[in-house]
Amino acid sequence: MSTIPFDLIIKEALAYIAKAQHGTGAFASLSSFRPNDFTHAVRHATTFFTANILSCLNTIAEIPERRCAADPVRAKATAWLLEEMHPCGSFNYWAHDADERNSKPYPDDLDDTFNALAALAGYDRSLMQGKILGAAANILTRTEVQEGGPYRTWITALQEGPWADVDIAVNSTIGYFLSLFDVRLPHVEDLITASLAQDAPQSLYYPNCTAVLYFISRYCGGAKDGMEGVGRKVAAAILDFRARQGGALTPLEDAMTATSLMRCGARNALNPERLQALGVQAMQEQWQPYAFCMDPSRGGNPCYAGAGALTAAFVAEALSLYMKTSAPAGTPARMQRHEEGETLHVHGRIIASAVADADRGNAPLHLRRAVKEHVFKVHDHEITTLPHAFRNAIGTCGNAVPLAATDALALGNLYGWIAYDLYDDILDDAAGPFALPVANFFLRKLASLYSVLGEDHPDCRTLFLDIMNAVDGAHLWEQRHCRFPSGPGARMPERVPDFKDCRTLADRSIGHAMGPLAVLLMAGYAKDSPAFAATLDLFRHYLIARQLHDDAHDWADDLLHGRIASAGAMAMQGFRERHPDKARNDLLDTLPRLREYFWEETIDEVVALIRGHLAAAREARARTPAIADKDFMENRLCALEAGAARALAERDNVRQFAAHYQSGRPL
Repeated sequence: MSTIPFDLIIKEALAYIAKAQHGTGAFASLSSFRPNDFTHAVRHATTFFTANILSCLNTIAEIPERRCAADPVRAKATAWLLEEMHPCGSFNYWAHDADERNSKPYPDDLDDTFNALAALAGYDRSLMQGKILGAAANILTRTEVQEGGPYRTWITALQEGPWADVDIAVNSTIGYFLSLFDVRLPHVEDLITASLAQDAPQSLYYPNCTAVLYFISRYCGGAKDGMEGVGRKVAAAILDFRARQGGALTPLEDAMTATSLMRCGARNALNPERLQALGVQAMQEQWQPYAFCMDPSRGGNPCYAGAGALTAAFVAEALSLYMKTSAPAGTPARMQRHEEGETLHVHGRIIASAVADADRGNAPLHLRRAVKEHVFKVHDHEITTLPHAFRNAIGTCGNAVPLAATDALALGNLYGWIAYDLYDDILDDAAGPFALPVANFFLRKLASLYSVLGEDHPDCRTLFLDIMNAVDGAHLWEQRHCRFPSGPGARMPERVPDFKDCRTLADRSIGHAMGPLAVLLMAGYAKDSPAFAATLDLFRHYLIARQLHDDAHDWADDLLHGRIASAGAMAMQGFRERHPDKARNDLLDTLPRLREYFWEETIDEVVALIRGHLAAAREARARTPAIADKDFMENRLCALEAGAARALAERDNVRQFAAHYQSGRPL
């Protein structure tokens, strides 16, 4: 079989999908008596296929080069789905103008509803306004078997008979949608765990376990914390199914199981040659339709639903997701577009250098393997490319810094980031003792690298020591002041740490600035120069804003694990002053009220701080004479700004959700 690049296969799939889309934005589905032969199929108009194609396109659009081709299709599909939404927020299998609305009427159902809502949220989170979330909550309340699920498939008053089933695939999709909003469903997770105890979980609405495992994997991927064990079981079930089928999988099944494995963290179980062959086969078959779900029977005979556009979408999704993950050993990473707009191959080169570096010396094989494993986990190109981006940003002055030295600094950025990420996990009890030797390996490499650089540039050695002292000092302060006993019966700590000017938030990650600052020193700027001070301020304010942004999302989970983040400290301080009696209760009992206080009061304060530090970062960038490109890091600053704006929008949505849910009004 010929070798065709993933990129070209995805491009061809997108072209086919665009051609198959109706002017309305919808996609037709086909109904056949045979699961793999749609030659004499009947055409149907359903919401379900458009929703699933849109979900796949959302994944594909995460590759920048493919977004332009995917976005027009996504926009039209989104507009059509919004028109198909019932005033009460639900969806039907049949499109509004489908003849089957009269000849084969069905009630609205949770499978169509939550697949559509998940696809819409994946396209644009802001579409999920409070009134839509409130309507979804009302639908779930009407269909729950018990409080918190699981849920019946059909939206009817009947609670017995054929309209009262509880389906694993449907409940997994509900769980996936709610996980997008950090809502967990323990009862649904119990249902998933029980279903995985079977040989292959089955659904009334799908021909085999492929789609069921696909939908479960979406939930596992969307709610990773505490779901790792479920993810491993899903991966094992998929591998077992693939082994039993051998080469009998259809391209659609092959693609869906590949995507499911990647979502469950089992990417290494995939063979890229098999993925490539899958794409070529589907393309050469001109995106032949295969059975995806069951369709209404005709003449008492079961029917299967499929579509060529759906096959193309699932195949392109699998290839896109594979490309998006880290490259295997020896494979250069894809080019990354930096903030200044220039395309470089830096990331792949630095990763390859780290792999080669791991094999130097006489480290034991198992240590080298563990080191490489952590290197391949690094997907954020900012970590590996920042020194090069800064060298370019300082214009002609950057020419004084050799590319080899900049590569070494980029390698140091990678080593330092991995080392302190591991130390963080160890200090937070999120990693076992096996992580310590690996973290030490990376820290030794970092120290050795700056020792060599210091031979020609003594200021770089001093910079290394100063930065390491700041990082270690921040971690020590955090361990002393931001930890408290957690577990059953834990209470909110009496003393809340004072983060003051947030300097500690910057210092704990200031190693990220070491590469650019070393570039500045090598370019001829003294450590006591205004340029050095302003550049350091730029990174300090950026890192503070970034940590505040992260803390605003993670503070509650941190509290449950005995850690006090900056946003959590602000919330607790205000809550204690407002409700001194409630602050002494059990933490688990207090947390719901504390969350409410955070969204009502604290989030505005956190967002104001983030915006203030972003403004300070821009001001520092503007006053340094070293940085010629005044847009340096602007996309990172804008991303944090957008995140702050989204936090306020989410706050408003929470308020709308609460008001709408209490009223029970339709949309």
